[in-house]
Amino acid sequence: MGILNLRARLYIFLALFSIIILFNLMVMIPSMNAWSADVSPSLTFTLVSAVLKLESGAQQGEATMLLRIDGLEKTKKDYPANPDISDIGVPKPPDVTFSKIKVVQVGETSRNWLLTAEIKDLPANTSQKRYLLVQYAGVGKTLDYTLTNKYDTAFSWTLKPPPSEISIRSGQGIEIGIAVGPVPASRVRLLQATLIEESRKYPLAEAGFVICEKPTMEKVSEQCKSEINLEDHSPNRIWLHSKNGSYPVGKFKGSVTIGASQKPEGDTINLTVYSTRFWWRQFGGIIVIILGVIASWWVSTYSRYRLVRNQILFSAALFKEKFEGLKTKLGEAPSEINHDNMKETSVKLRTLLEELSEKALLSRARKLGKLWAEMIPKLDDFKAVWERMDTWVMALDELISRGMAVAWDKLKAYSSEANRINEAVRQLDELAKGDKALALEKLQPKIGEVLNKLKTELEQTVTTIPPGVSFTPGKKEIEKLEFEFEFINWISWGFWLVTTVIVGTFVVVLPNLGFGLWTDYMLCFFWGVGLPTTGTQLTGMTSLNVAAKLGISNIK
Repeated sequence: MGILNLRARLYIFLALFSIIILFNLMVMIPSMNAWSADVSPSLTFTLVSAVLKLESGAQQGEATMLLRIDGLEKTKKDYPANPDISDIGVPKPPDVTFSKIKVVQVGETSRNWLLTAEIKDLPANTSQKRYLLVQYAGVGKTLDYTLTNKYDTAFSWTLKPPPSEISIRSGQGIEIGIAVGPVPASRVRLLQATLIEESRKYPLAEAGFVICEKPTMEKVSEQCKSEINLEDHSPNRIWLHSKNGSYPVGKFKGSVTIGASQKPEGDTINLTVYSTRFWWRQFGGIIVIILGVIASWWVSTYSRYRLVRNQILFSAALFKEKFEGLKTKLGEAPSEINHDNMKETSVKLRTLLEELSEKALLSRARKLGKLWAEMIPKLDDFKAVWERMDTWVMALDELISRGMAVAWDKLKAYSSEANRINEAVRQLDELAKGDKALALEKLQPKIGEVLNKLKTELEQTVTTIPPGVSFTPGKKEIEKLEFEFEFINWISWGFWLVTTVIVGTFVVVLPNLGFGLWTDYMLCFFWGVGLPTTGTQLTGMTSLNVAAKLGISNIK
């Protein structure tokens, strides 16, 4: 009896435990089905068109797709009108919200809904795989779908650079043409711009470039952007501007890479850009050429000045040597001869020596009224000086050597007649008066008259000694120098100036679109001086051998 009661109790306990377990299972299974990714055997979820497609390239808008649920019970009438639909939000962006759910077909065991999604901030030409969470009648299911705004055709564009070499100034842009194909180009931007000066290796735009829609950068904030969008099937022009609006001077070479969302790697074009600043820089180059010509003229003129100066002083030295010799001979007069009786001759010698000094000769050249007289004395202007000096050399030599010296030599035989001899010397000294020397044909008779008078008084016969040989500068040599320094000089310098400036302008200044570096001005200067380093550009036709080809040999 006790064993029976124990078994009855055990059976009762097992029955109650089974009831509890069965009840818990009945409660938990529907809840698990609602959040499980496993489909209930009774309901099947299907996206009939698992693609949400916006218009090609559109970044926001609405798109639809069809949801079908099968496995509904025929007899059950309390199914929800619409399922709960939500996008799980991955990836970001865009934002996807299913704002409209409309039943379009109701069957005995199935229903179809048209799902309308509102999409925001979808990148252009994008295709994404996304996930949709569906809950209906206590059953949940995660379905994958595709969100896209891609174009049906491939993206294509063509970048058209400017000509192989262009010239710009500060405030101007570098023009680039972009022809867009059937797919619009979005977020067009500058990926890289490397334009480096050819000689000194500094960049064209240290602050970087910005894309602008106009060739001149008037309002950077309105006209220039870091990114722009270009429509499909459109020709476009953009300009690259320096962010600070200015460019250094020089010749720049390099490449520019422009990309878009549809072509993130971008396309590269090569450029050669000359940068200069206004016309006055090139005009300054022409001025520097002229300064070079002037400098060369000054240097070569100075050397010719020294040459002519030395020629003048050499001629003067010959006369000075003669006058110094006569002065010495005059000083050899015997002590019995009163020096006051030779005063006019002494003063004349001193005056003539002063006129032959370098200071007096060059001062005479400056007083001639010539524009260039201070640099190069004109030899012909000294012809009269040399003729005058030559006349005085002959006259004083005749007067002293063949007049006074003959007279005071009489003292050796007639020492007691010093007064008579002094009087004769005084009379001879009077012949040295005046600015113009007497010609020998007039002087010799006067000297002979004085000496014959002295002879009579001293009872001696005086024989006139023939005049000595004098120095006369060669007239032909003076005329030759005059022709060389005046006629050929002015023609050659004038031709060289015009030729050097014109040729230098077309060879050194105008072809250099990036003109303005200090090296450019140095080149202009040396071109004007006559040492152009770019002579090979004219096949050796420099300013020096242009003159040589014309037969002009005294350029330097």
